[in-house]
Amino acid sequence: MKLAVMLMSFEQELKSNEMTVFDVIDCCVELGLHGIEFSNREIAQIPEQQLRSHLEQAGLELAMYIIITDFVSLNQDVLAQTVSEVNREIDKGHRLGARQVLLVPGNPKPGILDEEGREAIARGLQDCASYGKMRGIKVTNENFGAHATFRGRIEQMEEFLRKAPDSWFTYDDGNFLLAGQDPLNALECLSSRMVHVHLKDWIIVDDPLVGVFPMAHRPGYFYKEAIVGEGVVPTTEIVAALKKMEFPGFLSIEHGGTIPGKEGLARAVAYLRPLMGS
Repeated sequence: MKLAVMLMSFEQELKSNEMTVFDVIDCCVELGLHGIEFSNREIAQIPEQQLRSHLEQAGLELAMYIIITDFVSLNQDVLAQTVSEVNREIDKGHRLGARQVLLVPGNPKPGILDEEGREAIARGLQDCASYGKMRGIKVTNENFGAHATFRGRIEQMEEFLRKAPDSWFTYDDGNFLLAGQDPLNALECLSSRMVHVHLKDWIIVDDPLVGVFPMAHRPGYFYKEAIVGEGVVPTTEIVAALKKMEFPGFLSIEHGGTIPGKEGLARAVAYLRPLMGS
């Protein structure tokens, strides 16, 4: 297993211009990480060759290229155009050195049943995953917890993997809690198609002005983002399970905008390294 970080974990520093994307890459090297991941939107204004060169000089792998898109449409021409746009982004990820991409495939929409939306996502995923396979890129989908009943539960991930057989799975431990499910059980159910891991953490609060997501099955309580290893996500047990299954991929640290990037990353790395045996 190798450690990486999501660029969004430095949201505070990037928005305030305290750091650039290149500064974040250098910070990863200082902390001994092996990889970084970012989205197409986050690096849209950075010259591609400049970014590729900096990653190569730093010896840092692009652990995951995140492509934000939207397959949720009943119009087949729109869906085909979206697939073409995603495939161009897959090519860009390939040029940047990524061996896998994560698609953020869209949210529920008025007038489109959830079942119809998931079907459109599955078609888009399979079309793009088939293209990625030809390019040597694994196309993945994640259990996005913000819309847990739409595409964030174990059974929905199993549905996507069944209907998009060329696609793979990015496991997000904290998002299964948002869906009211046990992340350890989810790991057991979905590990055969898992190629990447996102690690986040939550603390529980009873103030909706402080909390981010309401807790499933516990009205009046909310999840608020925390540094990995300092909240209620069973990270110790999850890493132990990953070690037992000899997972060969990246564990990518994900912190939200209220957590200082450098401090949060350093504390998460210090917590995770002993668990990983490195």
